[in-house]
Amino acid sequence: MKPFLETVAEHLYSTHGDEISKLTLVFPNRRASLFFSRYLSKQIAKPIWLPETTTISDLMFSYSGVKPADPLMLNYKLYKAYCQATHSLEPYDEFYFWGNVMLSDFDQIDKYLVDPNKLFTNINDLKVIEQQFNEFDDDTIKLIEKFLNLVSFEGESLIRSRYSKIWANLYGIYSAFTNSLISEGIAYEGLAYRLAAKKLESDATAIPNQTLVFIGFNALSKSEQRLLLLLKGKERALCYWDYDNYYISSQAGVDHEAGLFMRQNLKLFPNALNNTSFDFIGNKSFSKRVTLISSPSEVTQTKIVPDILDELNITNTNELTTAVVLPDEKLLLPLLTALPEEYSNVNITMEYPLHETSAYSFIDALLTLQKSSDKQNKFYYRDVLLILSHPYIQHICRNEANRIRDIVIDRQSLNIHPDTFSGSNILQQIFQPVTKGSELANYLSTCINSIVSRLSHEMDANDDKLKLEVEYLLTINRALKRLNSVISEINEEYSNKTFRSYLSKALAEQRVSFIGEPLSGIQIMGFLETRNLDFKNLVILSVNDNLLPGSYFSPSFIMPTLRQAYGLPDYKHQNAVYAYYFYRLLQRAENIYLVYTNITEGLKSGELSRFVKQLQMESDLKINEEIVNFDLGVNSERPIEVKKNEVIANKLKKYLETSEGSRYLSPSALSEFKNCSLSFFFNRVLGISAPDELDEELDAMGIGSVFHKAMEKIYTDFVGKEVTKDQIQNRLSQFGLVEETVFMAFKEISKFNGAIDELNGRNRLLLERVNWMVRNALSTDLGRTPYKLMAIEEEVETVIPIELNGNTINVKLGGQIDRLELRNGKITIVDFKTGKHEAAKTKISKIDDFEGKTDKDGLFQQLVYKYIYSQKHSLNKGDVDILLWYVRSTDGIPSTEVPDTDEFWDEFISYLKALINRIVDDSPFSQTSNIKLCKNCSFNSICNRQ
Repeated sequence: MKPFLETVAEHLYSTHGDEISKLTLVFPNRRASLFFSRYLSKQIAKPIWLPETTTISDLMFSYSGVKPADPLMLNYKLYKAYCQATHSLEPYDEFYFWGNVMLSDFDQIDKYLVDPNKLFTNINDLKVIEQQFNEFDDDTIKLIEKFLNLVSFEGESLIRSRYSKIWANLYGIYSAFTNSLISEGIAYEGLAYRLAAKKLESDATAIPNQTLVFIGFNALSKSEQRLLLLLKGKERALCYWDYDNYYISSQAGVDHEAGLFMRQNLKLFPNALNNTSFDFIGNKSFSKRVTLISSPSEVTQTKIVPDILDELNITNTNELTTAVVLPDEKLLLPLLTALPEEYSNVNITMEYPLHETSAYSFIDALLTLQKSSDKQNKFYYRDVLLILSHPYIQHICRNEANRIRDIVIDRQSLNIHPDTFSGSNILQQIFQPVTKGSELANYLSTCINSIVSRLSHEMDANDDKLKLEVEYLLTINRALKRLNSVISEINEEYSNKTFRSYLSKALAEQRVSFIGEPLSGIQIMGFLETRNLDFKNLVILSVNDNLLPGSYFSPSFIMPTLRQAYGLPDYKHQNAVYAYYFYRLLQRAENIYLVYTNITEGLKSGELSRFVKQLQMESDLKINEEIVNFDLGVNSERPIEVKKNEVIANKLKKYLETSEGSRYLSPSALSEFKNCSLSFFFNRVLGISAPDELDEELDAMGIGSVFHKAMEKIYTDFVGKEVTKDQIQNRLSQFGLVEETVFMAFKEISKFNGAIDELNGRNRLLLERVNWMVRNALSTDLGRTPYKLMAIEEEVETVIPIELNGNTINVKLGGQIDRLELRNGKITIVDFKTGKHEAAKTKISKIDDFEGKTDKDGLFQQLVYKYIYSQKHSLNKGDVDILLWYVRSTDGIPSTEVPDTDEFWDEFISYLKALINRIVDDSPFSQTSNIKLCKNCSFNSICNRQ
C-alpha cells in the first residue's frame, strides 16, 4: 500500500505541477521531510526547483524574531532569575534539576498560550493551595520535599508553606527570565511559539504571502492552532492529515482515544486529501498479517528479529519497506549484535540515552579519576583499575593496560604516580592530573579525540558497533564545547569540582541522535521516530504496557487540576498521542510482528500493551499468537551438571598416590566438594579463580590470615619446648610487641609497603581488632599452661584407601595444621577461628549434618586433620583430641573443646571415604541444592545464581 508521504507528494505535484516550488512544506520533524523529498523526486520527470521544507519549530522561530538558546545557558539564566525573585542563596548545583522542571513548565505554558499571571497568581489563598497540593502523587511530593530540603513530618504544613512561597514567586521568576531572554534575542521553544503567535496576530503584514502546507501533524498546541487559523483566514494554509476511519469514527457511541486530536483538526481545518480513502484497519479487503509473539525476556526479543526477517524473505535490503521499531531504546545494541552479516545494510534512526553508553561510563571514569587527584598528583588505585579495564582501553591497548594493572596490584600501592603510565602515549594522556576547572574540558576533549582516532582507524564501512561508539564520543565532545561556551559567558571562576558537577548533569540528560542515510535498507527506529512514515513490513519490539503507552510522570510545579483547567498536557494527552502513533503506524503495514515480554522483571511489567489488547478485542483483524519458550540465558531452574569424561578423569588422577607429581586433597577442598561439587570442579579441577585484586581493606579472610601470621611469629621460639605461664606473660608485658608483630604480619599478607600512619581509618580499626584478638588469645593461653608446643603451621599428609570399581586406590590427603600441642600425654590439634562462635557449629547429631552445609565446616575439617595425623603417626582414635579455638571469646575460655569424637569416629571415616569416592568415581559434578550458599560464591555468575 502506498505510504502517506508518497500519496501527499503525488497529490501536491498533480495539483501544483512545477508551481510546487512556490510552496513551503512544514513537517513535524526533519526525518519526514527527507522521506517526502524522495517520494516527490519519483514524480518529477524534469529538473525543477524543489519546494522549501521546514519543521514547525524552525517556522515558529523564524516568525518570532528570536534565536534558539542553548539548554545549559537557559538553565543558568533561569537560576539567576530565580535568585533575583526569591533572594535565594541556593547553590546552582542544587537548582539544576528543578531548573529543568521550571523550563519544561514555562515551555508548555507558552506553547499553549496560557496567561502566566493568572495561572501563577490566582491561587494565593492558602486553602486553595492545600486543596491542590493534595492532588500530587507520592513521587511528586517526595521530589518537592527534596527540592525544599525538607523532611515530611506531621501535617506536611511546612512543605505546603514553602511550596506556596515558591509558587507565589513563579510569576516573578517567569517574567524576569523571559524579559531577560527577549532582550538578548534568544528563547526556548515555547517562548518562540508565543512570540510568533503574538506577532502574526498583531501584525497582518507578518503573515507570509506564500502558501504553507502542513503535513502529518496530530496534537496541535494552542499556538500552533493559532498559526493555522491565521493562515486559514488568509487562505494560505493547506493541511494534509493522516488518519484511519477506524479510530476517527465513534464505535458504539465511544470515541477512540487515538483520534482525540485528529477529530478536532478535521473540524477546524479540512483535509487536502478529501477524495482519498482512509479506511485501513477496518477494511476487510485489505489483507493484513498480524503476529503477536510472546518472549521470555527482553533480550530474547532481539534474537527473534533475524528469524522474522528470514521469514519475510527480504532479498533486497536497499528497498525502503521494512522497519524494526524499538519503544525501548536500550535494546538497540543487543539488536545490532543479534543481526547476522547478511542484514548489515541497516539504518539507525532514533535517539539513545547517552548515560547507557560505554562513552558515558568512560567520561564518568575520567571525572572520577581527576576527582581523586585534586589534592595530590597521584591517582587512587581503584579509579586507575577502572579505566584500565574499560572496554575502550582494552580494545585499544589491552596488553599495556593489563601489564600496568599487574604492576599496580603487585606493588599494592593505594596511590599511583603518573610516571607508571610512561610506556603508552594514550595512557599518558589519560593519567595526567588536572586541577583547574578551566583545563578539564580540554583534557577530556583530548582524551576523547585520541580514542576516536584509534577507533576510527580500525573501523570499516560495515562496523556498526564501532560507528555507534564513535558517535557517542563525538556527542560528548559537542556537549563539552557547549558547556565551555556557556561557562565562558557566565564569566565566573569555577573549580574542577564545579565543572565535573555541571558536565555530569548535562551528560546525564543527553541523548544521541542517529540520523544517517535514511532512504535505504532496514530501518531501526525509535517509536517516536516513526511519525509520518509507513512500512510494508513492521516489527515492533517491547509492546508492553509499561512502554506503550508507558506511565505519565513528569515533575512539575503545575498541579493536575490546574493543568486540566488551563488545557495543558496531562496523562490523557500522552495516552492519546501514543495511541495515534501506534494505530497510524499499523494502518498501511501488511506484515506486522508485535513482540512483547511475558515475564515481569524488576519495575518492568510483563503485561501486554493496552493498545494490542484493544486490537484483539475491538478489531476484526486476525492476530496469530506465538510463544517463544526458550531463554538464551542460563536457566537458573535447571541444575548444571558436568559429566566426568576422560579429560576430567585424568585431571583427577593428580590426587592419587601413584600419580607423578601428585597433590593432596585438603580438608578445605573436601569441604568445598561436600557443599557444592560444581564449585569444586571449577576451582580444583579447572583451576578457575577470581583474578587477583588489590584490596586496601581487610576482609574477614584477611583478618584471619593476619591473626594466624602474628600468632606464628609470637610462638615460633616456643616450638619443641614446654610453654609456661611466665613465657606468655613476658610476651604480653613487652610494650608494643603485639602491635608491632600484627603490623608486620599485615604487611606480609597484604604486601603493603608503607608506614602504619599511611593506613586508612578502616584498616587501622581492623588491625586494632586483630591486636585485641592476639592479646585475648595470649591471655586465654595463660590458663592453659603448661603444655608442650610440638609445631605451628605444620604441613601433614597421608593416604586414604578408597574402593573404586572393585579395586583399592590410595588418595592423598593433606593440609596445614595451625598448632599441635602435647598435654597430659595426648596430642591436641588446635584450629584458631576468628569468626563468631556458635555452639551449634561444633555439635552434630548425625554424620549427614555435614552434607551441603557450611556452618559445621570447622568441625569437619578438624576431624579430617585428626584422621590425617592419626594415620601418619599410627595413632589410635583416643590418642588425638581436636580443639576449635574461637579467639573472639571474651570469657577467657578457649571456645570450644569439641566433645569426645570417639563415639562416631568410625562412622565419620566411612563418610569421609564415601565423600572421596564421589570425587573420583563417575558421578557428575553438580550444583548445590542449598541456594543460600550461592550468594557469596565466586562462580555464581557462571551458574546464574547471583
